[in-house]
Amino acid sequence: MARNRFLTCGITLTAAAVSITNAGGESIYDFTLNAPPSGFEADIGLSISTAGTLIGDWIADTNPTGTRTKPGLIGPFGSDENLPVDVALSTGLGGSPSSQSSGGFRMTFNPALGVVTMSNYSVNLLASGPSALPITITLETDAFRTRNPTALWLGGVPITIPIGEAELSTLQTTQVGDAIGLLTPIDGTRFSFSIPLLATLDASVSVLGNAFEIPGVPTPLLFEGEVELLGDNAHLTSVRELVIDETQDPQQTLPQFPLDVPTYLPPGETAHFLMDLTLGEIGLSVDGTLTTDATGIRIPEPASVLLIATFALLRRRAA
Repeated sequence: MARNRFLTCGITLTAAAVSITNAGGESIYDFTLNAPPSGFEADIGLSISTAGTLIGDWIADTNPTGTRTKPGLIGPFGSDENLPVDVALSTGLGGSPSSQSSGGFRMTFNPALGVVTMSNYSVNLLASGPSALPITITLETDAFRTRNPTALWLGGVPITIPIGEAELSTLQTTQVGDAIGLLTPIDGTRFSFSIPLLATLDASVSVLGNAFEIPGVPTPLLFEGEVELLGDNAHLTSVRELVIDETQDPQQTLPQFPLDVPTYLPPGETAHFLMDLTLGEIGLSVDGTLTTDATGIRIPEPASVLLIATFALLRRRAA
């Protein structure tokens, strides 16, 4: 009798599990990007604006031959004078990095209702490693002069200097909240999808020895493509435009850093300055293409898992 009760209960629970699993008509998959072909190509621009002072690197005891500075174009310049000069410094860098992408997301498909939901989208756009971007800086100062070398710097005349490369080390896009979109059948197992979502694009860049974090703001993005649902597995492809233009205003005091600048009048020598600046504004623009190729693994529904566990427990008791 115990055996018969076990079989009857087991059949009932199995039928219930199937019924509950199929009641909603939903399938949940966790997707992981395949790289390659998942990747990111874009034109990226970054602008940084600062204001503060510059001063020569002269120190009487430790660097007596260093550069000395003094505001104004005329007047006495004592042998131990080294005074700060007001300066605005802006940095421009840009390039067209190409990188593989990594990360993943979760999607829930309901073909009967023509609905798909998306959550936990998090993708590293620089999975291949940091990207080097050419950089220039522009100085705007009041009029001043220097010693070691002796030179004049006319006020209000921007001085643009190419200084090599900056390193873009992080570019991460992350979904904000969950999103719901349309699921349209193509054939028996293939569907197209279109999901409007909110995401942030967070970046970090190293410029002139200073690391800048650029926290993203929620930006509308459209994630669309095709997916094939094959039981416990799924395959998703998407090629979409990624366009972001955002500005931050951190008003952050930067650590002092050295900067070598070619002399203005006369040209041909190099002055050595120490910069004390406050970060006023950071602007980030991205215009590119994000290719996604992802493999999905089906996640058992919680109700089914619970009933299967109950079935196993009853079996052990009946034995």
